[in-house]
Amino acid sequence: MTLEEFAYIAEIIGVVLVIASLIYVAQQLRQNTEMMRAESRNEIQHSKQQEIFMLLQNPDIWRGLASEELDDESIRLTLWLTASLRAREHEWFQFRSGVLDEAAWNSYATAIPIALANKRARAWWDVTKQIYNKKFVDVVDELIENRSINALGKNQAVAMSGEIKS
Repeated sequence: MTLEEFAYIAEIIGVVLVIASLIYVAQQLRQNTEMMRAESRNEIQHSKQQEIFMLLQNPDIWRGLASEELDDESIRLTLWLTASLRAREHEWFQFRSGVLDEAAWNSYATAIPIALANKRARAWWDVTKQIYNKKFVDVVDELIENRSINALGKNQAVAMSGEIKS
């Protein structure tokens, strides 16, 4: 093998290594971008939840925004449902981006039909679902489509509140 042939082979190997390096860097950039998006969604979700909790602590703000007179129970229900469905929407976004696996998303999604199991909650959903991502709305509508509307049972209420009784 001549020196010239060796140089050509070295040049080809160099080009292959440069291409491999560029592919690696592109993959790292995609992963970094997705991680930044996930962190951004987390911060936005946290901010939304803080706003809702502020309204829960100060129901007069909500009354000032409402077009009709609302009692404290209606305000609490509206804000709790908003916080709950926003959290599920956030988890759904995390699932779609690959941050959450399917088993985790499915476990979080089980709370949706429970939260929307009664007439008041369904009426709330029908009025407010336009503020959520359209594809998420489709997921929620599919989850509740064949579920009957009923009063929340004691076991469901306990499960949703996070209380564990032995």
